[in-house]
Amino acid sequence: MPKVKIQNNGEVIKVNPMISLLNNLLINYVPIETICGGKAICGKCVIRIIEGREFLSPVKEREKIRLKSLKIKDYEDKAVYRLACQTYTRRDIAIKILNYKG
Repeated sequence: MPKVKIQNNGEVIKVNPMISLLNNLLINYVPIETICGGKAICGKCVIRIIEGREFLSPVKEREKIRLKSLKIKDYEDKAVYRLACQTYTRRDIAIKILNYKG
């Protein structure tokens, strides 16, 4: 199973590649904000990919639209930011949760 290192707290969790990162984080009690329940509507689960973005699922149109609407300071490097609810990983990655509540 792939592992996700969470830069906010240094925790490493094992994730199921068939489940979104958001749901994997919630299952592992990682404090990440979500309002829409994984529908790419609220944008609260935005994450920064520190390592391993080549192992992630492709960005779909709905996610692109939501990411463009967010006011992210250094959003110029679009490949670095993803919505956890729309992202799946096949290998180990490292992330930072922007709306971390820990």
